[in-house]
Formats: sequence, C-alpha cells, structure tokens
Amino acid sequence: MATGTLVDDPFVRDALLSSDPHPRLQELTSTLERDTAVDFITIMTPDGTRITHHDEDLVGQQYLGDRSHALRGEVHTATEVGRLGPSVRTIAPVRDRDETIIGLVSSGVLVNRIAAESRHATTRIQTLCCTVSVLQTDVQRRQQPQMQQQQQRQQ
Repeated sequence: MATGTLVDDPFVRDALLSSDPHPRLQELTSTLERDTAVDFITIMTPDGTRITHHDEDLVGQQYLGDRSHALRGEVHTATEVGRLGPSVRTIAPVRDRDETIIGLVSSGVLVNRIAAESRHATTRIQTLCCTVSVLQTDVQRRQQPQMQQQQQRQQ
C-alpha cells in the first residue's frame, strides 16, 4: 500500500524536514491518488496538522483519524470516518535518520468503493455461475440421447 512505500521514501523524509513541504508532497500524493487504487493519501505533522489532503482546502487542518499507534512507532490499519467518509486506512510514522518521528502518512480506500467493487465482483461471479449452469444443462441435454442409445445397446 502507499503508506508503507511513502514512509520509507527519502523524498518524503527530506520534504518533511524542509521549510515548506506542502508543494512537493501535495504533487506527489495527488499523482499517487490519481494513478493508484488509493482514494486518499494524507501526510501530516506528528501533531496531526495536514500537510497534504485530497481536498487541498483541508491542508493545515487537523487530521481526524487515530494517530496514537503511529506516534508509538506502529503501522496501524483501521476503519474510520474522515472528511471523505468511512474508509479503511493505514497510518504509519515517517522517521528521520535518528529514528525520530517527523511526520505521519495515512492512506486508504473509501468503504463505499470497496462495497461497489464487491458488488461488481459478486455480479461477475453470479454471471459466471449462471453461464456454467447453462453450459452444464446443454451438455447434459446433448449427452442424454447418446446415453439412452448406449443403454438400449446394453439391454
């Protein structure tokens, strides 16, 4: 997932240590949101101030999710409600070279998208099952006269 990749990226670490990390990191997260299956990526300071957000008007505001695990140095995945709605998200710490936590990265997928993709997959599976059933019935129908002929020969 994007979180694990970004927390280890020297570009992210260096940007967080710079005087104005927003432009560089916003461009990166916007590109990743557009080009991957992730709905959002938020990079923030340890106190939860957003440096990046899917909705740039929310940059500078407080992150709404639980940061406690990441602040203890853990990678944590949970279902939470944020500005974009309920999501499954992972949050992890970004560390400097001395292992001090200098930022946090959270990325996730919206629950409604997961549900929509699940419904789509279920529909495809149901269609496949119906197709297999129709084919099986057709094969049985075609084999029935042959089986009757074989039975008659055996009698």
